[in-house]
Amino acid sequence: MRRQFLWRSPWNPLYEPEAKTDFDIGVAAHLAVLEPERQADSIVLIEAGDYRTTKAREAREAARAAGLVPLLRTKSTSCARSRARSARTRSRLRLFAAAKPRSR
Repeated sequence: MRRQFLWRSPWNPLYEPEAKTDFDIGVAAHLAVLEPERQADSIVLIEAGDYRTTKAREAREAARAAGLVPLLRTKSTSCARSRARSARTRSRLRLFAAAKPRSR
């Protein structure tokens, strides 16, 4: 059991992460919320409704081979909403941190 855990660990130098569409959406959301400055350079928008067409699948594989995150145009709106939500939260936290404590 330990051997399987170590084999699948990101600290294993031979580890190859599994490429899945669900992971692509998660990575895109991570970039939108936590690293917005890297988002434009790291994501490739694919102009298709889904990956059922050969052209869309080839574009996805080409993006992954280039080390980029493929994202369908329809899924990009959820990442934009996440980014807007996190920006609102950050501004609220800044206001909270800047507020003077009330004296008792």
